[in-house]
Amino acid sequence: MKRSLMLFAALVLAIAGSLMGRQLLAVDAAQSKYPIELKLTDIAGQPLDLAAYHGKVVVVDVWATWCHYCVAEIPDVIKFQQEMTKANKPVQVIGLAVEDEADSVKAFVKEHHVDYPVALTTKKELKPQFGSIPGIPEAFILNDKGVIVDTIVGMTDKATLTRTVNRYLPK
Repeated sequence: MKRSLMLFAALVLAIAGSLMGRQLLAVDAAQSKYPIELKLTDIAGQPLDLAAYHGKVVVVDVWATWCHYCVAEIPDVIKFQQEMTKANKPVQVIGLAVEDEADSVKAFVKEHHVDYPVALTTKKELKPQFGSIPGIPEAFILNDKGVIVDTIVGMTDKATLTRTVNRYLPK
């Protein structure tokens, strides 16, 4: 019993350390003032360059079709983007499907009417700019200069996205 408790405590500390390290990366990136540089091709074959969104708050949503929590949050992410657009807010969601198959992602986007850009990538490809991504979903909030200012680890919803992004919109 004592050994099980010690293993459980070690696991909790490891997870907490991982999450704290993730948050520290976001703070370090925000303090460094260096914008994220990421150029991909979206699933429609169009160039996707994060620099093109400078001037907007960008939500980079890292997800996959095989991830239950990712799939569960997508309807709220879509509603969030639609509400921001309708309110004429300078906000853009970018979906990055990781470790996934192109056909699966394209079918998912079509079936669920995802109306924001989605690109395929890998965690390894994202690591130089976003750091280690231990699990998905994970959303990175970039300010209007393209710098990471916040991170949402795990499943999110429209209310959380709205509350988080509103902190970084111009007053």
